Amino acid sequence: MNKIKYRLIVPLFIVSFVVLFPLCNDTNTINSINQNSLELSSSYFEEGFSLFLEGKYNEAIKKFDKAIAINPNDKDAWVTKGASYFQLENDVKALECFDKAIAIDPNFVLAWYYKGNVLHTQGKINDSLESYNKAIAIDPNYAPPWGKKGIILNELERYNEAISCFDKYLEIEPQDGYIWFQKGNSLYSTNKYLEAISSYNKSIEIESNNPLAYNNRGLIYILLKDYTSALSDLNKAIELAPLNYHPYYVRGTVYYNLEEYEKAIKDFTKSIQMNPQFGPSYFMRGLVYYTTGDYVKAELDYNKACRLEPNLCN
Repeated sequence: MNKIKYRLIVPLFIVSFVVLFPLCNDTNTINSINQNSLELSSSYFEEGFSLFLEGKYNEAIKKFDKAIAINPNDKDAWVTKGASYFQLENDVKALECFDKAIAIDPNFVLAWYYKGNVLHTQGKINDSLESYNKAIAIDPNYAPPWGKKGIILNELERYNEAISCFDKYLEIEPQDGYIWFQKGNSLYSTNKYLEAISSYNKSIEIESNNPLAYNNRGLIYILLKDYTSALSDLNKAIELAPLNYHPYYVRGTVYYNLEEYEKAIKDFTKSIQMNPQFGPSYFMRGLVYYTTGDYVKAELDYNKACRLEPNLCN
């Protein structure tokens, strides 16, 4: 009986050995299979990346998942999958992907940068700065973390630090009009008006369709009492963004200083129509009414401004 069993088992063992041994021993075959798998994974990634660039983020994620199923250590697939989730405003899943990419490669600068973006969106400012600092430490010649760090420091009113970050960014990417604009804002906030104008000039030279650059440069011209230049900038800002209330408010201030009171009232009224919750427009229109002797309307506007923004009336 044992012999019978032995006979049945031995042929099966031999067959298994004959079948498996060549697979285990033929490294060329193994390499061929691995290469084919990697090529398939890469193909899924490329398809996903194309979909990502087209803004088809859900479809892109499905392709990245297929790439990751074949090659779980594909850090590029993980980070671009995370970027897709970020575009879909799914911060939790985005962070999971970026953390996975970082676990695969702790020096993956792109993952640290994108992680910083998500944390900034979540309002986790210190954690965001930490991520950007990590990215900068890994590759100080990768510009984006410098720019984002500068923007956060600007928000924190740490203007001189922000300017340093923008300067570093612009050494690497000197043709980025938006960062020149941000640098102008920091310089404006530190009362370095002529330097701010220079930065806004550079921003406008590169990106001539940014209405905020004209608006903010116009504000500085008002402070410098160059009302002709201010009007030119504010007219351009309104041309580019006719539905934005703020350039009307600022231009109204110019007209007030030029004693063109009807035009000033018209602009302040336009600003109020677009944003009824913006107190300074009421305050300035009230000032025009007071100057022209219409005290009833002046008081109404003044009271409204004080209700909306009490600091205007202190």
